[in-house]
Amino acid sequence: MLFRSVRFFAVKRTKNASGALTLLVAVFIAALNQSMHTGGRVAVSLTGVGLEASPFTIGTIAALYGFLPMALSVWVGKLNDRIGPRVPMMAGTVLFMIAGIISSHQPTLAKLYLTATCIGVGNMMFQLSIQNAVGRIGERADLTKNFSTLAIGMSSGAIIGPLIAGYAIEYSGYESSFIFLTLCPLVGQA
Repeated sequence: MLFRSVRFFAVKRTKNASGALTLLVAVFIAALNQSMHTGGRVAVSLTGVGLEASPFTIGTIAALYGFLPMALSVWVGKLNDRIGPRVPMMAGTVLFMIAGIISSHQPTLAKLYLTATCIGVGNMMFQLSIQNAVGRIGERADLTKNFSTLAIGMSSGAIIGPLIAGYAIEYSGYESSFIFLTLCPLVGQA
């Protein structure tokens, strides 16, 4: 499991030479999860259109990406401070996978509401945790480089996810887009 193979999930700051490898693994996991996040948003919206949902309904589904994260973010931040980023980061990744599984078989509007909620909460948990973890890698002088590297990884995932969703929907259907997107965080958990 990639999460167990790196040491940045500790509560204390790491200052050893393995920091560069730790950062690359963290960025790889972040890119995979970001692919699910951005691709899932595309897949949920396009699936809603395919189900002939009204624009207002699709808008309410899209609003769920932020509703619970807004309510839970302070609690998750305090949890990160108390126990470290590993468990909340893994929980966010698991929520991404649950979201994909929910809508991978005969998606309905109710499933899309639940999928959007899981993706939103999963993203918030993962984002708070990965930023907490990356902030602990290396020395303070490394923070700019570390967060820039994380931003590049996140941007890569933001490009890859919508491409996966669009391609999968066009060539094999709505359900398969969720299956392909779910493989992204699954690889990060492997």
